[in-house]
Amino acid sequence: MTLVSLFFVISFLSQLGVLINNLFAIILTFYLSMIIGGFVIDGSETILSIWIKENICEKDYKKISSINRVITRSLRLLAIALAGILLAIDIKYSLFTPLIILGATIFMLLPIKIANTNRNTLRQGFIEGFNYIRKNKVLTQFIILTINNLFFNIQGILLLYYVEKFLHQGPIYFSVLGASAEIGIVLGSFYAVRIKKGKLGLYNLLFGLLISASFISYVLIHNIFLSIIPTFTIFFFSGINSVLTSIALLKIIDKEFMGRARGFLGTISTGLATFSGALGGILIEVIGVGGTYLIVGIINLIFTLLILTFKEYYNLEI
Repeated sequence: MTLVSLFFVISFLSQLGVLINNLFAIILTFYLSMIIGGFVIDGSETILSIWIKENICEKDYKKISSINRVITRSLRLLAIALAGILLAIDIKYSLFTPLIILGATIFMLLPIKIANTNRNTLRQGFIEGFNYIRKNKVLTQFIILTINNLFFNIQGILLLYYVEKFLHQGPIYFSVLGASAEIGIVLGSFYAVRIKKGKLGLYNLLFGLLISASFISYVLIHNIFLSIIPTFTIFFFSGINSVLTSIALLKIIDKEFMGRARGFLGTISTGLATFSGALGGILIEVIGVGGTYLIVGIINLIFTLLILTFKEYYNLEI
């Protein structure tokens, strides 16, 4: 509750920073809002994982996880489409502040039961989650593979510069690519339910190879409509991978450690994603958009092939 409230406050302050055109305030508030927003999402996903483990039969894990991902990414698709439209018709930030206030008001009116949690409990839970993962070979391997998120999530800022600097197009076209990405995730998450059995590592490997090839293909594409193909492909297969991986983790993590383990895993993933924008900006500035896509594709390929050496992770049944 506190983090969500703080997120709304910082989001509101970020709009004030835009209005007064203060670069330092814009950078600070935007990064803070992304960091806090990431931890809010991480917390909600951890709670959902605990609820699924406690209340849902194992055979329904895939269906519930898929539905949750479809709903959340569909809402994000709507947000991206709306942002592109507002920027294209030059409304820009004039409606953002009222929308933030409206969202905060709706949240405050929700009948949410707040649990009291002290700092010692949070710290203890974090340490216990770390120790549980450290002693579990599969989860340790998953943590190593998660490092790829630092580079994979560069795609967010890369798409923006790809449209603006590489293709020399306006914000409405960025919205088109953003929408194709979200549609890819939604359809991929939905399609994952149709995969009934097999080894997690095999699917991660096959889809990871296609994702790597799609990243590298941007270097050769100079047409906004052709670029929809790799954008959709990357997020379609990452959507499938995400659902399948979540299901496998739900199965192997003990019920009593679900919250602590998923909380620790989410913290690592969120922390890495937080620095993706900064790393992406540096890479784009130094080697350009095309070079950055090439680097991201190669690194994604390396982590994909690394799965072959992680036999315990590779052989997880979905």
